[in-house]
Order: sequence, then structure tokens, then C-alpha cells
Amino acid sequence: EEMKVEIASHLSKKTTSDSSLIQTLKKYKDLYADYGEKRRREVNFHLGQLERLILPTQTTKMTLWTLEQDSSFFCDRKKGSLSSILAVELGVTDDQLSQIQERRTRIQKLIEDLKQSLVLVKDLEQVILNRHKSLDSGMQELQAVLTPRQTAVLIDWVSKNKEPLEKLLEGE
Repeated sequence: EEMKVEIASHLSKKTTSDSSLIQTLKKYKDLYADYGEKRRREVNFHLGQLERLILPTQTTKMTLWTLEQDSSFFCDRKKGSLSSILAVELGVTDDQLSQIQERRTRIQKLIEDLKQSLVLVKDLEQVILNRHKSLDSGMQELQAVLTPRQTAVLIDWVSKNKEPLEKLLEGE
């Protein structure tokens, strides 16, 4: 709202300099545009959060890694080996070890699914980055044709006509 008021204030003054208007338009872009700096930071934050939520915790990583091991890992009963430590600390029986090993294929699939999920997040990040670049480029092309005052008038007009524009754009 504050930026819209500032733009409207510039428009109400006939003597506003282009440099002052350009500065206000840049601030508006950084704060509110789909491709502005604030939006980019928010997208990066949320994608980072999503990635952290997909990544397993240390406990889960250790569990998955252990369950992914082949039978030679579990047969290694030398003192100090991880398999030996697990057997002693957990009191895992041979029957339990064989049941764990039976789940190896499913665990490998789960690990592969986790990796694929991270790839999808990275792909989404790239799609959003490309979209922002495209929007920014389109607006730069438009602003190259318009004067700073005309650009401000356009932003002001769009903000005052959101409802009819939303109805008009619903079909697209």
C-alpha cells in the first residue's frame, strides 16, 4: 500500500523528476513485483525449507544407510565394526538381521525416491528462476518503450482496477 501511495503521490505532482520516479519504480519492483528481489528471497527461503523437510534427519540417514547395506556388512562381527556394535548395542538377533536384509530393496527404492524429490525441488527452482527472468525481461522491454511516468501510471491503473483485470484474466 505504501508504495502505491508513493507512486500516486509522484503522479499527482506534475514536477516529479524522472530520476525520482525511476527510484520509486525500482523500489516498487524489488518489493512487490513477481520477479522482484523480495519475491526471489521468499521463493528461495521456501524452497530451502522444502528441501530441508525432504532431507532425512541424521537418525533416519543412519537407519537408511544401515538398512541399505548388503549381507557382508551384517556378517562382519569383528570387534569394533559397526555391524558388531549394532548387534551388541541393540541385541539384534540373526533372525532380525535377516528380516532387515529382506527390506534392502525397498530401502534402496525409498532412497532413490528421496533423491528424485530433491531433483524435483531443484527443477522447480530453475523453472521459477526462468519465469522470473522472463517476467523481468518483459517488463524491461515494456519500460524501454514507456516513460517512467507512463510506467507509474500503468502500475497505478492496474492497482486500481484489480477486480476487472482478474475477471478478464480468469480465462487465461
